[in-house]
Amino acid sequence: FQSINNDYIKVLQDKQWKLLRKSTNITIETLQSSNDNDGWPFYIKTTAHLDKKPKDLYNYFKWNQFDNTQKKTDPFYDKASLLLDINKEIKLIRKTTKKVFILPKREFILALTDSSQNKDFTIAVTNQLYSPIHNATELVIKKGTQLQSWASLTLNEDYKDLPKLDDSKYIHAYQDFIAWFVDDNKNGTYLIIVMRVDLGSDIPRWLFTTTVAGTGIWSMQSLIKYIKTNEL
Repeated sequence: FQSINNDYIKVLQDKQWKLLRKSTNITIETLQSSNDNDGWPFYIKTTAHLDKKPKDLYNYFKWNQFDNTQKKTDPFYDKASLLLDINKEIKLIRKTTKKVFILPKREFILALTDSSQNKDFTIAVTNQLYSPIHNATELVIKKGTQLQSWASLTLNEDYKDLPKLDDSKYIHAYQDFIAWFVDDNKNGTYLIIVMRVDLGSDIPRWLFTTTVAGTGIWSMQSLIKYIKTNEL
């Protein structure tokens, strides 16, 4: 988790993010890795402003609400199961997707971590004309800001007794994800999500990047509607 956190902090300071799609109070952006040989696709950044305090919005992302929130915000989500409750903050989970057209379902093995930012850092506010973070060129994410991360894992022999899926029906995919719940100091939240996803060689990365722009906007719009009608 810490290496992903450090990497994502670094890219959030980059000013070269390319705008993919925008809507009211939502932007979806992409950034190519500086290391073309790292084997991962582009970074995807979602920035949204929501009229909900950070601690209240954060509750929709916790494990006990994970399934409900994913069903409302991810059109490809199928289900998730708890494989191992490591401690209060970290859970080992399996997330699976629906079959899309002729493409096989995907399986993600993720370490789901609830924590907080361990130091202040400043991000660049990119595509300022459209950004939900208005009238600013940068934003300080303060120490203690709540965050959630998903870190992709490949299980070794130590975990051979955990339940397995039929490998003929699923392709193992990877998704590293961090969401920061940043206080706007007006009873709202700047939700900043950075992720990288590798769905497998049968889905071209250009196709994923094109698709994620539309689904990212839909996901945030669905989240905004969901939290308005479902108080926790």
